[in-house]
Amino acid sequence: MLKKVLNLRPIVERKLGQKTPTYKFFNKNVFLVRSGKERPENTVCFTAPPELTKPELNQIFTKLYNLDVKKVNTWNKQGKIIRGTNGSYHRKKDLKRVILELNTTVPTDLQSFN
Repeated sequence: MLKKVLNLRPIVERKLGQKTPTYKFFNKNVFLVRSGKERPENTVCFTAPPELTKPELNQIFTKLYNLDVKKVNTWNKQGKIIRGTNGSYHRKKDLKRVILELNTTVPTDLQSFN
């Protein structure tokens, strides 16, 4: 049903003993963030999980959010190492920063974050 409505390409998984492949659609959290510096009027910044690729991100924003995407720029941000109170170390999770360049101006509901 979801495949017909949004024309999304599923991720196919095959398991031993299964005759037909199972289809999994991504359910990833993509968050709108404030950019750290001044950007042009037609750009928006997001954070996404690091396993998403540029074509998948382009597909998410064009099909699910109805944005007219011109270009997708990404870079991976490694999580910081933090020292705990008892002397142990742990790492924050890794993120992927996404900067979308749109063909049109940024919609009004996203303008307050630029």
